[in-house]
Amino acid sequence: MLLSFKNDAGNNCGVFLSMDYKNKITLYSTATKQRVIKQMGHNFSEEDYLLFTIYNSNDSMYYVEASYAIAGKNTKGWISKKTKLSVFSKAYNKKMILYKSYSKKSAGVSIDYISKELEVLNCHDGWLKVAVTVNKKIIFGWLPPEEQCSNPYTTCN
Repeated sequence: MLLSFKNDAGNNCGVFLSMDYKNKITLYSTATKQRVIKQMGHNFSEEDYLLFTIYNSNDSMYYVEASYAIAGKNTKGWISKKTKLSVFSKAYNKKMILYKSYSKKSAGVSIDYISKELEVLNCHDGWLKVAVTVNKKIIFGWLPPEEQCSNPYTTCN
């Protein structure tokens, strides 16, 4: 049983394919989508979910390592930034702070703990730009690495 979650991904970002995403995603050999390497999706019958480490990106694609939480089967390739990637907040029983930029010196918005998935929009030096809906309002901000949880089983709480 693999179950390795990369919350300590250094300058990279650990995320997972949104739990409500039922389709397969396509991994490409290049950011220009020259060749399909593999198509992957959650294995719901085995409760084996698809995890990613984001290593690099451009305007429209992420370079990732994709693996199943239990079976492993690591594959590196490029995926579209339109892929529904998610992360949970570790801010359990405390306020979650989303920063205006990827620095704690920037202004932040304080939000009560949210147990639902945060939509991932970008990755920079381990920080994740996320979006979350609170009281019918979408809030965007940067989540610091130590507040990220890429474990879809425990949500790190």
